[in-house]
Amino acid sequence: MTQLIKSVLVLLAASVSLIQAQAPGKPSPSPSPKPPPPPCLIKDIRQMDVSGCTCEPHSSKCDKTGCMTCKANIENRHTKHCAVGCTDDDKECQGCGLWFSTLCNCLKYQDCKHTGTITPHGDSIFVLTNNGEQLITTTDLLPGILEARNATRYEPGWRFAQEHYNRANQALALNSVRSRTHEQFHIHVCNRPNSTDPRILDILDNIPKSQHIYGKDLKKVGNHDDLYCRTIEKGQTPIVYDFVTAIDAILDDKTLNEVGKICHGFAGAGIIQDSHGNVWACVTGNREGPLFRFCEGQK
Repeated sequence: MTQLIKSVLVLLAASVSLIQAQAPGKPSPSPSPKPPPPPCLIKDIRQMDVSGCTCEPHSSKCDKTGCMTCKANIENRHTKHCAVGCTDDDKECQGCGLWFSTLCNCLKYQDCKHTGTITPHGDSIFVLTNNGEQLITTTDLLPGILEARNATRYEPGWRFAQEHYNRANQALALNSVRSRTHEQFHIHVCNRPNSTDPRILDILDNIPKSQHIYGKDLKKVGNHDDLYCRTIEKGQTPIVYDFVTAIDAILDDKTLNEVGKICHGFAGAGIIQDSHGNVWACVTGNREGPLFRFCEGQK
């Protein structure tokens, strides 16, 4: 009898457990949520392998003061240090948002125009961003004009830029160390200056044809010590070739590397068509940078 009672009690306990497990409204235990992907780091973006990480929103301005170049303050250094370029510590900084956010998202969603193929661990490419400003950048970790000295590697960036601007109403400009706001190489595609504020066109439009500068070398324009250019005459193929080599020659000329000429920290570059249909490719050395000369409304 005792054994029978024990068996009945065991069956009752099992039935109660089964009823409780099947009771309506009782939620089943949910699995633990997956942790969010880690932020994308420099190596992920360089390798174009961002599927397993998150592109950062660059929400922090990261103003860095006290940085100098060519005896002048750098007013727009938005990273955590005065050294040029971006590090993983700068992934939330506005000065590296082009790399960690804009370029990263171009790679993740593959919705930006680009050279080559977006392939993890593939060859580096140039990209035309599609978020706000139109900028040409690269998957090489490259601070700017002073580091873009390899013509074989970086001339395609200028070719790509020239394929994606309208000469009739746009210009191209690569900022200087002092004037840039991003510590990652980028060529601006911007609106040309207008007749009310012609900027560099006030110089180029008024150069007599006899003083145009032909050939691949850049030469001083008139009495402007901080402006070296070459001309492609109207009617010729309006593509500037070997621009990186020409920029290098100016940067390598030690007689120019001083304030008032082409001091390296002020050196910028630009391409623009003048009002007569001639194309000019130039290196600039003004304190404000090339955007101030080549682009409408820039200060």
